[in-house]
Amino acid sequence: MLNIFGLVKMINTNKDQSIQKDEVQNFIKKQKSPSVFNEYLQSINDQVNIWEFQDHMEQIALEAKEKTGNEATVEFKEKKYDKEYEKCSLEAINELRDEAYRFHGHKTKDKETFNVLFGTLVREAIKEGSMWNVYEKLEQIELKEPITMDFIKEFCKQGGYVFQFPKGMTLSGDIDWSNSEDVFYYLSFDESTFADTPREHLPENYNPQQVFDKGKSLGLGIDKVHEKGYTGKGVSVAVCDWQLKPHNDLNIKEYQCCEYAAQIEDYFHASAVTGILAGQQTGIAPDADVYFFAEYQDRSETGGNDMINTLKSIIEKNKTLPANQRIRVVSISGPIYGEQEEAQALVKELTDSGVWVLSSEEFWNDFGYLEKKDPMGDTDDFNNYQICLGAWNKNALYVNSGNRTVPDPTNETAYRHDSRASASWAIPAVAGYYTLACQADPSITPEKFKQLAAETARIQLSTEMIDPEAPYEGRTEETVPIKIIDINALLQAIENEKTQRVE
Repeated sequence: MLNIFGLVKMINTNKDQSIQKDEVQNFIKKQKSPSVFNEYLQSINDQVNIWEFQDHMEQIALEAKEKTGNEATVEFKEKKYDKEYEKCSLEAINELRDEAYRFHGHKTKDKETFNVLFGTLVREAIKEGSMWNVYEKLEQIELKEPITMDFIKEFCKQGGYVFQFPKGMTLSGDIDWSNSEDVFYYLSFDESTFADTPREHLPENYNPQQVFDKGKSLGLGIDKVHEKGYTGKGVSVAVCDWQLKPHNDLNIKEYQCCEYAAQIEDYFHASAVTGILAGQQTGIAPDADVYFFAEYQDRSETGGNDMINTLKSIIEKNKTLPANQRIRVVSISGPIYGEQEEAQALVKELTDSGVWVLSSEEFWNDFGYLEKKDPMGDTDDFNNYQICLGAWNKNALYVNSGNRTVPDPTNETAYRHDSRASASWAIPAVAGYYTLACQADPSITPEKFKQLAAETARIQLSTEMIDPEAPYEGRTEETVPIKIIDINALLQAIENEKTQRVE
C-alpha cells in the first residue's frame, strides 16, 4: 500500500505539496513493474501534485493488473503517523475521501477534480489541528457544476454508492427524470427534493413522496407486529456508532461519548442506524430503552481505544442495572476495532453474561441484506425483495435494509430517504428483531433466535448481482432461494415454545 505521507517525507525534502519529476523517476524505478509507469512519467512536466500522484499510481497499478495480469505494486514501508496526522493511516484517509465523495461528489465535475479538492481541504484541516474538519469544509462549498443526468449516471458508474442531493435542494424543472428510473436506485433525497418537480419529468411509475413515506417502515410485516404490542418495551439495547445530535425520532435513555468520538458531531450514520433499530417512526423496536455509546469508528489506535472503552462501559453499565433491565444486544454497524486479544475477551465477557454483540463480522456469518424490487410496491410482500450486494449465502437469514427513510441529523424533525441497501442498515434491523424476540421471551438466546428464525423464514427466489462490486451493471437471470426473516412467524414460534415450557 502506498503511504503517501511516508513517500513525501522520503523523496521531498522541501516539504511542499509537489513532487519533482526526478523524484517521481526514482520512485518508479523502485517498483516491481516500472515499465507500466513509463507513459505516466513522460506525461508529466517538472512536477506533480502529491495527491494527483497518489491517484495516478493507484490507477496505473490497477489498469496494469487488469490488462496484463502484471501486479504493478505501489509499495512503501508502513509508517505510523505522528500527532500531526492524528495517527490516521492512508487507508483511513482513503475511506474518508470515498465517504466524502458519496455525499459531495456533485460539487465538482468529476472524481479527479474532487480528489484534488479533497486533498486541498485535508491539508488545510491538518494545519488547523483536526483532519476531520474536512467534512465541515465540504459542507460549506457551494455547487461548482450543475447537476445533470449524465453526471449522476457517471457518478454511479465510477463507484459512487449513493448520490445525495445538497440539503434542502428543490429540483423544479432542471432535469428530466422520466426516462431514467434506474438512477433512483442510487439516490438519497429529502422530502423537499422533488416537491416541485413536474410530474411529467418523473418516471411514470415512480412517486418520490410515496417512496419517502413507505420507507419509514421496514416492511415485511413489522407494522402488524407493532399492532400486536411487540415494540421492544422493557428491553434495553445499546448502539455503538459515531456521535449524533438529538432528533425527535430518537428516544435515547442514556448517552455516553468516548474521548475521541467528540471530534465528530452530527454524523448521519449514527442517526440512521439508531432510527432503524428504535426510531419512533422508523424503528423496529420503538419502545426499547436505548443506551447510545459514541465512539471513533476506524482502524486507528484512536478508534481501537474508543471501542475497547465502549465495551468496558457496556459491561459496567449492566452491572448497575437490575437483571431484567440489562442491555441484551449491542448493535455495531462495523467491525470491532482495538487490540484483538483484549477486544475478544471483552466480547466474550458480554456474551457470557447474556449480551449479543452484533457487529459486521458476526453479521456476515449468518445474515444478508435485501433491497426492494419495486420501491412503490407492497412493503409487506416478501416477493418484492431481492439480494442486494454480497454473494449468495444459502444458509443466511436475510433482512431488508434498502429504500429506508431515516432520521437526518440536520435538524430534529428532518428525514431523508436512502435508496441503497447496506450492511450498516441491516445490522440494526437484525438487532431490532432480536429486541422484539427478547420482549416475547426474556430467556431467549442468539442461538435460539437464529434457529427459530431459520425454521420460520419465508423462502423466496431472488436473482443475483452479475458483479457484487458493480451493482449498476445489473443482475443475472439465474434465481436462488433465499431465507427472509418472517418476524410475525418468528414471534409466534417463540410464544409457542414459551407456552409449551409452562405446560
